[in-house]
Amino acid sequence: MVMLAGCVGSTVSPAGQKRCRVEQERDANPLIRLLNERRCRATVDQRLALKAQRQRQERADQVRRSQRETERCRQRAGAIALELRQLRQAEARLAAVRGEAYAPSPPPAPFNEAAEARFRFEDQELDRQRHGERMAVWQAREDDRRRRWHADHASRLEVAQITLNQRAAAMRQQQPDLFSGPTSIELNGTVWRRLQTCPGPDQRRSISSAAG
Repeated sequence: MVMLAGCVGSTVSPAGQKRCRVEQERDANPLIRLLNERRCRATVDQRLALKAQRQRQERADQVRRSQRETERCRQRAGAIALELRQLRQAEARLAAVRGEAYAPSPPPAPFNEAAEARFRFEDQELDRQRHGERMAVWQAREDDRRRRWHADHASRLEVAQITLNQRAAAMRQQQPDLFSGPTSIELNGTVWRRLQTCPGPDQRRSISSAAG
């Protein structure tokens, strides 16, 4: 039996021989230990190979899971960064519309009393009347122009405000704690930094450049 065990052992890898010795250390009876070690050596390399294959598969599965998680993280962070740029553009648009001011059209030149003094009184009165008529026409046009401008400005202001509100609401729905408050569009710095950073081969991978 000793010779047979030794013969079988010669075909077993060093790792398999070590594994079998470890497994049989609990057997007190030398003959039983020898028999069990012989049985162990018959299959140990196959068992070790299967175990190594399972470990390789588990590592490969873990790598794939990590890669999928990283890709999902990067896609989400990139999408949020894009939405943030659009939010800031909407914010800038609203500020620009708010900053607009009405520019009146130029009125007719003032009535030139000095120049009219060389004409007869009747002619002066006629010129004054004509000037007043031109001023009245201009004022009527200007009043209408001002009303239309303010109506258009109010409409553009409303659209800009709605656009900003909608973009902010969409981002809050996607990431409720992204902003510093329930009605604020100021970023929560801690949350934003967390969203910018995804796991990768080097453990951390910043994508802050996606925010522009």
